[in-house]
Amino acid sequence: MTRWRDSLLRIAAIARKELRHLRRDRLTGGMVAGVPLMMTLLFGYAINQDVRHLRAGVLDLSGTQSSRWLVADAQASQVIDVVVGARDYDNGQTDEGRAYLYLGSPSGLALSPVWTAEGNVTNAQFGTSVAGAGDVNGDGFSDVIIGAESFTNDDTREGRAFLYMGSRSGLAASPAWTAE
Repeated sequence: MTRWRDSLLRIAAIARKELRHLRRDRLTGGMVAGVPLMMTLLFGYAINQDVRHLRAGVLDLSGTQSSRWLVADAQASQVIDVVVGARDYDNGQTDEGRAYLYLGSPSGLALSPVWTAEGNVTNAQFGTSVAGAGDVNGDGFSDVIIGAESFTNDDTREGRAFLYMGSRSGLAASPAWTAE
């Protein structure tokens, strides 16, 4: 019983010391209390620990089966949709790249993609970066942005970003917007 009491006394002493320090150093106190409060007020989800419907992107630079392994590992999760970029994919053009969308369900991710898109330009490396773009057009469906780091049009390796809009039937077959 004495060890338990001594441990509690030590913890109480540390807590008193830290509280005195926070009282003396207002900047640290503001960081400890103010930042989480501001995040909660501004974003509304700072303390939400629910990871369902979390947007995730995977970049497979190795060109191996690692993207498929990630999909298999994610099957144990709740509902999560995954966009996978394979920048060195070849299908008619060398390193044109490809992006895949795998839909999630309560039982896990689908084993086959429901949507794919390709760079269709040699060495474009379409899928170098992939991300959920939120709901850009305000229609209630998530949109996706995909980067092609070495896309060449007027300038060599200028790169290009592609925005694909989501809809009730899934992602659009062609981008709604591009920028170089």
